[in-house]
Amino acid sequence: MTKDFWRRELKKVGACVPQTVGEWDGEKLVLFEGFKLEDKRKMIIKLVDAYLGIGDKVFETETKISDAEDYFKSNDNYDYKGTKALLLDFI
Repeated sequence: MTKDFWRRELKKVGACVPQTVGEWDGEKLVLFEGFKLEDKRKMIIKLVDAYLGIGDKVFETETKISDAEDYFKSNDNYDYKGTKALLLDFI
């Protein structure tokens, strides 16, 4: 089961889930409507098909969305190339 599945099921029953800022498709960050790269917010990266926090990254202070995109592309961090991930509000 993926995070996409569980988020969809939780929304069906009215549960509060963090807002999706964008999706990393393995190559680039695709922002959801209303978000811009220069926006600042607290965010978390969640890998869609991972568990136990593998590949998670928390931006605990307000960070530009463009900095999160740079984090995805950096070779110094978890290798996100070819891996689908969600960029969510950190609540």
